Amino acid sequence: MSSADLTDNNAKDLAFSSLMINLLKGILYRDEHENRWQDLLNFQVQVREYIAILGLELKLYEDAGFAWLATIDAQQQEDDAKMLPRLTTRRPLSYPLSLLLVVLRKRLLEFDSLSSEEFLVIEFTEIAELIQPYLPTGSNEAKLRDTLQTQIKKAVEMGFLKPLKAKSTLSALADNLPEAYQVRQILSFFVDAEWIDSFEKRLDDYQQYSMQTKGSV
Repeated sequence: MSSADLTDNNAKDLAFSSLMINLLKGILYRDEHENRWQDLLNFQVQVREYIAILGLELKLYEDAGFAWLATIDAQQQEDDAKMLPRLTTRRPLSYPLSLLLVVLRKRLLEFDSLSSEEFLVIEFTEIAELIQPYLPTGSNEAKLRDTLQTQIKKAVEMGFLKPLKAKSTLSALADNLPEAYQVRQILSFFVDAEWIDSFEKRLDDYQQYSMQTKGSV
């Protein structure tokens, strides 16, 4: 094998390793990692074979431009005796984060059915307005803002929101917040059909919860 072949193989190994690290860390977006996205398309077969050993499957949506790794359902495995432990631990979402994702999903549904724009952009103030009806009456405004900022940051880390340009207002600069966020379409895949079917009931449940915990937010 020539030195050129070795160099080429090393480059491919590095590209594959970097791609796997990206996928194991979270959602891969085409518009954020163009090179990694092309690597995913090139190594798609190898990725699927590699992660199957870990009990994972690749969720790839080329048209939408995103991909992630998901745990294979127990029902999909041929032999329950061979089930692997989960690579990641499932943790229930907190009430504030669940509420945020629900109202964003509802807003996204409205946007998809009524708007001709390419993607939904939403400002911090609009998010606050959407959530306000489901929060305890008389909530402390400053504490509410801090809580909402924390949950939005978590939604960004999870890949459901993409921060856009920085605000120019003094208050926003003081808070170090983006002016607006793009609501990612991938949210539609994580808030599944069963959740959407019981959408209004979930919101009612949240509202009842907020009444029971009045003043705790």
